[in-house]
Amino acid sequence: MAVEECPAHEITLDGKNMTVDAVAKIARYGAKVRIAPEAWGKAEKSHAVLRNQIAGACGNLAKGDETSGKIYGLTTGVGGNKTQSINRSRSGEFNKNMLRAHCLSVGDELPQEAIRAAMAVRLSNLLIGTSGMQPVLVRRFADFLNLGIHPIVRAQGSVGDADIAMMSHIGLAMLGEGEVIVRGERVSARKALSEAGLAPIEPDLKDGLSLVSTNGISTGMAALLTRDLRRFADIADLVYALSMEGLCSNTFGIDKRGVRERRFAGTLRSIDLVSNYLKGSYLFTRVPDDDPTFRDTISYGNATHIHGALRDALEFAERQLGIQLISSEDHPGILIDENTVIPTGNYESLMWVQCYEFLAITMSHVSRMSAYRTTRLNTRAFTGLPDFLLSNRAREMNMHGLAVAEKVASSVDAETRHLANPASCDYYPLASDREDHGCNAPYVILKLKRILENAYMILAIESLHAAQAVDLRLDASLGAATGVLHSELRKKAEFIELDRELSGDLASIAGLLRSDELFELIQKSIGGVSR
Repeated sequence: MAVEECPAHEITLDGKNMTVDAVAKIARYGAKVRIAPEAWGKAEKSHAVLRNQIAGACGNLAKGDETSGKIYGLTTGVGGNKTQSINRSRSGEFNKNMLRAHCLSVGDELPQEAIRAAMAVRLSNLLIGTSGMQPVLVRRFADFLNLGIHPIVRAQGSVGDADIAMMSHIGLAMLGEGEVIVRGERVSARKALSEAGLAPIEPDLKDGLSLVSTNGISTGMAALLTRDLRRFADIADLVYALSMEGLCSNTFGIDKRGVRERRFAGTLRSIDLVSNYLKGSYLFTRVPDDDPTFRDTISYGNATHIHGALRDALEFAERQLGIQLISSEDHPGILIDENTVIPTGNYESLMWVQCYEFLAITMSHVSRMSAYRTTRLNTRAFTGLPDFLLSNRAREMNMHGLAVAEKVASSVDAETRHLANPASCDYYPLASDREDHGCNAPYVILKLKRILENAYMILAIESLHAAQAVDLRLDASLGAATGVLHSELRKKAEFIELDRELSGDLASIAGLLRSDELFELIQKSIGGVSR
């Protein structure tokens, strides 16, 4: 996704104020970044502490005191090479080689917004003051963000306890090696630095480790995905509301009296939202009918509970990710107040990654429920309308109507069901068996992103059926927001009178459901109470 320019916005980072929305403004909408003076002071102090420590460590090693002279990634190698000793005179070469050796990401190139998100969250983490990175290198993250220099990173290669094989590409580009994208053009990092008036940086001390030992890629992508899932929850409720009108559904599923003693916040939120979407709908004024053709299924009666479960899971995930965004990831870590360096396990990411595994499972329920509602809309026994929502003319001409679209929903949902299986449990002991845990953080986020893409297509299929059913009812007055959705949808896909190719229609509807324009129209239709 291309980054939109938004020069009027600037975000001041201090190491403790990064949020999901701030990541999106920087990564997706091009907001500039500024480093708070007090945070810059911490970065300088942590580097000074590290310089003091290396001086002391080298002195101890010279005296033969190897125990107090060893500092991981500073006087020793890393990972399976941690038993190697690093001569102080070769620190720069060691750091460069660390980055080069770890530049191993493979697969598809990540979008620019993902790279910007990674740089933004790592910059924020560095400003906490626990890395000891050279201040000029800390500043380089801000330079890249503000100048629009985006290193090329691919989507595979990280086991999740630090995105080492991916973040190394960003670090190497800051040294003037590798390739970057600048204003849509692929160029060498050295050329990009030269044209921006920046000099390549010579790494020192533990710069290499600080550049690679971070979950910046997975954390940044998770922040963007979290924001997108918020929007999806509202749109899922909107499509469900139109689907209720297509089915001529009972409304007990959105009667707040029924959950008065239940108190799940997400469910209450969805009930409120669907009720607002349906204000003015014929569903509230029609005479109740005991005819079995109007029977509801769980996929209709309990949709707000399922969507509410998504909201609750998302709230927990955002809370855990919010902690990650303002936390140190450094191992070892600098303690400025104690003027020392200590080992940590702060590269561990399971405490927030597990939330996104949970979200994948919850999204599979939302997806399946939508697919089931589509099949119900296609069935006369539930709607009282012709099977496959055929018009009178279509039936006379032996048309197929929407007989096949439900199969597409089933196919897409099958992929989602597979992707919902946890991946965080799949890891091997690595680095000479020293690194025997991982959680595949980037893949967990990438597969959830794919689930979200699938879910929008599933909703597009449901909304196409819902709009067709509403039109067949002829005199059905729609709700405040569902009327807007129906009107906008019909601009993308006309009523299906006769059989036609529908792939383009579905793609257009999925795009509509994701669009800011539709969301703004819906907000306006219900008085801006959507969020």
